[in-house]
Amino acid sequence: MVAALSARGGVIRAFAPSTGVPVYKKFFLGGGDSVRGYAERHLGPMDAQGNPTGGNVMTGANAELRFPIFRQLGGAVFLDGGQTSPDWSRAQPAAWRYGAGSGIRLKTPVGPLRLDLGYKLNPAPGDRSLWRLHLSLGEAI
Repeated sequence: MVAALSARGGVIRAFAPSTGVPVYKKFFLGGGDSVRGYAERHLGPMDAQGNPTGGNVMTGANAELRFPIFRQLGGAVFLDGGQTSPDWSRAQPAAWRYGAGSGIRLKTPVGPLRLDLGYKLNPAPGDRSLWRLHLSLGEAI
């Protein structure tokens, strides 16, 4: 068995003469490598059409327990959490979104092929999709 833990955080801001941070430089969470249970890049600020806009502040953490099942096949259970926000004043632990679930791992020469099923533990109001399936290559954390 292997217990894997990770934590991360970051702040980004524009320096003169820029007036803002470009969207492609902002922080995004959600997906198979951050908070499983949420769609890729869909945990955090959104525009009026529901498209992710990214955040200037990001905090997150993951915990995963990996265990062997049979030969090259393994399993995992996980708990992920985090948030992105437009500024430091809105980055609060109470605003974190959490996902939990389990998955299977197939060992390959280039890293494990993962199939994870994540569940949103505290979805945003109006969020109807509580489950998310993620197919990924490599360790999540």
